[in-house]
Amino acid sequence: MGRMLLVSLLAATCLNLPAAAVEDRAVVALTQDLKQHAPSQWEIRVRWRDGYLLATITPQPSQAAFELVYAPAKMTEALIDLCPGAGAEVWSLVGSEQDVVLEPSVGGKAVVTARISCRKAKLNRS
Repeated sequence: MGRMLLVSLLAATCLNLPAAAVEDRAVVALTQDLKQHAPSQWEIRVRWRDGYLLATITPQPSQAAFELVYAPAKMTEALIDLCPGAGAEVWSLVGSEQDVVLEPSVGGKAVVTARISCRKAKLNRS
């Protein structure tokens, strides 16, 4: 009985590896894309959350981040400019029902109200 449970758990784990590997590749691809386009001192953290790929962007130095918070249009434009282009690898790694979302962070706090859906932002610019 114990051996069957172990075999079942191992099989279930192996079956989940491909999906997890694609998710990990998507995180790496988005991180690399963002780091190529963002100012070098900005901090970027990418992870999966609720079915979308969430990138928290922390402008540095802190003064720059606060200046962007008080200029919402400028913040929105800066985030949209960071969204991966149509040919970016990350889009081939996320499903058509999934999205890439960019969220600014200032002073260690996420500015959830300033989140940008890259899929919607790119569609609106087309």
